[in-house]
Parts: sequence; structure tokens; C-alpha cells
Amino acid sequence: MSDNNLTTRVYWTQAHAQDTTFWMKWDFGTPTTVDGMKQGGYDTSDRYCSAFTVQGSNDDSIWVDVASFTGLAYPGNNTLSSAYAWTSFLLSGTVFDASGTPAARKVYAYLRSTGVLVGSTTSASDGTYAISVGSNAETFIVALPGSGETTVNAQVLDRVVPL
Repeated sequence: MSDNNLTTRVYWTQAHAQDTTFWMKWDFGTPTTVDGMKQGGYDTSDRYCSAFTVQGSNDDSIWVDVASFTGLAYPGNNTLSSAYAWTSFLLSGTVFDASGTPAARKVYAYLRSTGVLVGSTTSASDGTYAISVGSNAETFIVALPGSGETTVNAQVLDRVVPL
């Protein structure tokens, strides 16, 4: 929850929170760079997450680990933790059609070392795209042709390093 009120709470039983299938999702509504968070303590350390992994997605279907935290200490009743921060890495660019005009296309990012898909998005009508990824490892980017473009190949950028 995000209401900045430490006297309200949402909590789960210890059994639920420690279950490996337990997760929470926050949808910001629009693309948002997140590079940290805080956690509030309410009335007992038994309900405080002492370890968790943060994942991010550009399309709500491909999720990438961006940070993991363990051994987190309970900050005390009605108290916010210190910030849990991580570095965000961003792949960005512009896609052009065969005539050199910026174009909207489905864009995928893959780790160069393993070929694992680490993010995807659709470029804007001006061709620009941005994909948040979990590391600064080299990637390759594939932009697929638009619908109806039967004579155009996919565009591939190799050895891309996130900022």
C-alpha cells in the first residue's frame, strides 16, 4: 500500500508471506522508473518482510528481476525502513521503417550471453522505445516489422549495453 500513513496497514499471515508463491503487484499506470522503495513497520516484526525480490515489466507479461534483499531488520512500530535502493538499467532507441521514417514496432531485448528474453515493449508512433532491464549486461535488440510489411526484415542491434 502507498498512503504514507503508518497507522493504517495491510498484512498477511506469516504462513502466506513465507510461501514461495506469494507476490504483490503494483501498476503505476504509465511507464515509471523505480530505483528504490521503503517498507513500513506496523505493530510486530512477525508481519515484516525480511527478504524479497523486486521484478519489473514493461508489458505485464515479461518480468525481470531488478533487485533482491535479504536480512532486512524491522524498523520498529509505525516506522518506515531506510530506502532499499537498486540501479535501474535502461535500453532505449528509435525504430525506423524501410523508408527511414520513425515507426511503431514491437521491440524485444535479449541477453547476448544466453539469448534469454529480458524485456519487451512497443515503440511509440515516433519510433522511440525504452526497456528497463535488470543488469547492464550486453543485449541484442530485435524490432519486428509492422503488420502488413511483407518485404521488410526485422531490425537487429547487437552488443547494446544499457545505461
